[in-house]
Amino acid sequence: MGIFSGVTILDCARSVSGNLCTMILSDLGAAVIHIDQPYETLFPGPTTHRVSFQELYLMRGKKRVMLDLRESAQQEAFLKLAAKADAFVSDRSPAEAAALNLSYAALAQANPQICYAAVSDFGQTGPNREKASSDLVMQAFTGLMSVTGELGGPPMRAGLPITELYSGLFGAVGTAAMLLHKQSTGEGQFLDIAKADCMLAILENAVVNYLAVGKVPKPIGNRHSINVPFQEFRTKDGQDILITINRDNTFAALCRVLGCEELTRDPRYASSELRRQHRDECTQEVIDRVLHWDVEELERRLNEVGVPCATIQSVEQIVHSENTSAREMLIQGFFPGVGTYTMPNSPFKFTLTPVEVNGAAYARGAHTGEVLDEFS
Repeated sequence: MGIFSGVTILDCARSVSGNLCTMILSDLGAAVIHIDQPYETLFPGPTTHRVSFQELYLMRGKKRVMLDLRESAQQEAFLKLAAKADAFVSDRSPAEAAALNLSYAALAQANPQICYAAVSDFGQTGPNREKASSDLVMQAFTGLMSVTGELGGPPMRAGLPITELYSGLFGAVGTAAMLLHKQSTGEGQFLDIAKADCMLAILENAVVNYLAVGKVPKPIGNRHSINVPFQEFRTKDGQDILITINRDNTFAALCRVLGCEELTRDPRYASSELRRQHRDECTQEVIDRVLHWDVEELERRLNEVGVPCATIQSVEQIVHSENTSAREMLIQGFFPGVGTYTMPNSPFKFTLTPVEVNGAAYARGAHTGEVLDEFS
């Protein structure tokens, strides 16, 4: 029984963004009904038993109904579902949604109180509303690639489909906000979430600094535009450790551990601004001293004095780490014919309404008869 228990969400998503949005709401207790269409597949990539691993994760806990929305009779069945749903989530382009009769006008006619979340690449308005895109295209268009990569190197994509992930998160927050508004007023409404808008919002420091001083940010690798020292450092045993100094007191603590407290009295390094002005010299001082340490000992000592640091772990290492286990961040899923498998848990840790993720995923159309009978 989650926070959104009793809420029914109709889901016509086909990419990561919309499906992540509804997965989050499902984890929080909403009953999510996903509409499968017979001519569409959800996710490419590695598969087991003809089901992608990504689908096994993102479709957990959702009921699946097969409807061909190009057919008038099945379109009518869909509108019966919409008439009783609290919210609807789609991640299709405006033109595609209109062609399938999935527009807000069509659903609001069937259910004036419906909360409609439309996640799309460029939104419902603007010159690019029907422009073809992808996660990589969006990373390029929004400027994210221009600030990602090695110092002095070419633009680089992020290692994850970040435009899909962030728009899914914003979509979940926005849908939750609409449901809260509906609870107090009885009013449904339309939410226009553009991936391009989401990326501009999360570029945060890069955009704010440009607007403030007019300097166009460039890739700087693992360095920070303001804080120094702030990057990876090679240790005596050939390992890398990330050290991120964001305040004067943590720089002083770093110097104590490294045995170079005289640097805190050096007029070049006495403040964050001065260290930024002498970035290369300050960084080199730390490089030279870290080379005398084994990575485990240095990480232990820095953690003891509150200096933010970490060794650079692989996915394998973080999955099997003590922290992941202690935080109960892995759960078992189940899919008919596949059996059990392991996947990430929900990160929400409420005190009064603990999240109990339904890890089961289901085949396309598995609940068609059941759901259509219930909502007829």
